[in-house]
Amino acid sequence: MAQWAHDYEVGGEIAWSDDGCITVCLGDPVAERWDAETKVLDMAAAERFMRDEVKRLCPRCRGAPAINERTTVIDRLLKEGRGGALWWYYEDAWGVWLDEYGPYPSDTKKRPWPRSWTEAEEWLTEREHELVKQAS
Repeated sequence: MAQWAHDYEVGGEIAWSDDGCITVCLGDPVAERWDAETKVLDMAAAERFMRDEVKRLCPRCRGAPAINERTTVIDRLLKEGRGGALWWYYEDAWGVWLDEYGPYPSDTKKRPWPRSWTEAEEWLTEREHELVKQAS
């Protein structure tokens, strides 16, 4: 859903922390000016909020993807008490942060930001696997 919002030039941020909530903001992440903001308990609820609010903010925005009802990496990190954030701008610019690692990339030889929701999610999943491996 965030990719859909991004593709229609609706910026935003998803942040999760040990308070057990996911904060979803739509608007301008650079200026931290939000047109819509809420707290939810899981990513399915976050996606429903984004779908509804993007349609409100952008009446021309059509073709919202289906809500992902499956558990996501963000849901798992939230449940494990591992905070982080993911935000998106325009022109394929995304940011992602995990409290234990700091910002993407952890490898300085990579480009400085992911270019899609999928790349950001993959980075989070790789970090999640590293954390599980370190814990065992």
